[in-house]
Amino acid sequence: GNSSAQTITTSTLGAPDLFWAKWRAGTPGNSNHNIWDRLRGVSSGRLFSNLINGEETASAITSFNMNGVTLNSNSANTSSTTYIGWFFKRARGVFDQVCYTGDGASTKVLQHSLGAIPELVIFKKRNASSDWFVGFLQELVINPGLLNSTATFGGAFYDSTTMLASRPTSSAMTINNYLTDM
Repeated sequence: GNSSAQTITTSTLGAPDLFWAKWRAGTPGNSNHNIWDRLRGVSSGRLFSNLINGEETASAITSFNMNGVTLNSNSANTSSTTYIGWFFKRARGVFDQVCYTGDGASTKVLQHSLGAIPELVIFKKRNASSDWFVGFLQELVINPGLLNSTATFGGAFYDSTTMLASRPTSSAMTINNYLTDM
């Protein structure tokens, strides 16, 4: 980081849809994972990897560009600090992002544009503190875990009382009320 506006670019991806940054070395102004995305927009802020924050309204990103992002002088751009960053682009069969507003219903169908059964799903509450719920497809079962935990992944990720009401399909997944309040 340099504590002033700077552009971070990718030479092969084109316009990114999601930027994920993490502090690596130096003075940690912010040691959390930080995620910004085009779908929610730069004014929506970032998602934190901790349990304390939901979505922050002040953003360290001022724009998503055709070949990267422009950072302002705060947050993930502290002077004398080294960061690592990953860019993601929505692509059929590879990566998709879905935002929804919880309504407390017993189930909710979330449509996605993958065109394939998701092999990894991540859920994070945007308006309050919560864990990052993660599930990955393994032998036709989604195994659950928490991204911000050292606990072992395992168990059925979908049943009548937890997160997914049924196995995801190539176009949708049905979540239970555990996630409809997110």
